[in-house]
Amino acid sequence: MPAIKSDAKQSERLLNIDWGQPPSGRQQPVAAAQAPARLSTQVRVRIDDVFAQINAYRAIVDSGINTESLLAQSLISQANAIFNQAFMNLQAIYGFESVFADTPVEHANIDDVTDLVIAEVLKLQSILNPQA
Repeated sequence: MPAIKSDAKQSERLLNIDWGQPPSGRQQPVAAAQAPARLSTQVRVRIDDVFAQINAYRAIVDSGINTESLLAQSLISQANAIFNQAFMNLQAIYGFESVFADTPVEHANIDDVTDLVIAEVLKLQSILNPQA
């Protein structure tokens, strides 16, 4: 198997990234019936739960790529773009104004939109990768 050169190092493990196969813990999109009709203008999201569903981010974590490498920086940019686009899509639908990341659960008056964001991320990734 030929090696891939990345940042002056040979890396065999990059060839072993399974880009299309989700781990067993991967979530499925939230059904439209489960989506609330109206959310408050302030919402919260559990970022780690969302990023665990983004293929580009999972590739970094699963393969142990050095986060300082050009490949990792590119994958992080892709993951951020998908995350941001998911929020922009949901903001257009639900009209929330403030998003709080990893807000403590005690803030009961703030709706948790993590599942909605995960569903939107999975939808965006299926558009980008129709074979998945």
